[in-house]
Amino acid sequence: MNRDIQKELTLTLIEGCLVVVALFAAVFVGGPIARSIFGVPAGFRQDFVSTPAAAQALIVQAISVGLVLAFIGALGGRMLPQRFHRITMTLASPLVVAVAFVVFKVAFESMPVEHDIEYYNVGIGTVLVLISPLFLGISCVVSRRISANRRRLEPLGRN
Repeated sequence: MNRDIQKELTLTLIEGCLVVVALFAAVFVGGPIARSIFGVPAGFRQDFVSTPAAAQALIVQAISVGLVLAFIGALGGRMLPQRFHRITMTLASPLVVAVAFVVFKVAFESMPVEHDIEYYNVGIGTVLVLISPLFLGISCVVSRRISANRRRLEPLGRN
């Protein structure tokens, strides 16, 4: 198997695992921090998903998943040829985030804790899937530009 494909598959597997961890961190760390700073949204922990509670959950999850995708994009931008990373941004990333969200949802529903239904709402998962290429793409482009600038400036630093 081609080394670039192996790197891509490894990064995709790491991405999936880190997205699941980020979703749990959003529930158990980011959510309480957001509620302590901004207050408990109306309808939080009710039998239905209220718009303010869903918005707060979406923002917290988008930040945590966005950080993971930015990290993976930066790694991929440095490690992989551009053609491989385009495949990840357009196809693999949304699929990985979708599978990670399903794994998170099933695991979270099976845990013996108070369930915040806002955090495993299918609508929020869909939004995360749709915005994942954006996070990954921006971080990949930024990483490539930083690497290119470093390579261009490197000979000047040695003189």
